[in-house]
Amino acid sequence: MDNEYEPIICYKCKRDTGYTEEIILSGELKEDLKCPYCGTVVVSAEIDYC
Repeated sequence: MDNEYEPIICYKCKRDTGYTEEIILSGELKEDLKCPYCGTVVVSAEIDYC
């Protein structure tokens, strides 16, 4: 079984944030994920993704 998850790319600066969609799917998101380069919130902890 291959556990390759899509990387989360910042929609503002278009750089790879270092996060993958696995963090969303796991349900472990406790706070907003921000792009380490430009500071834009790329994944909000307030949205229910399940």
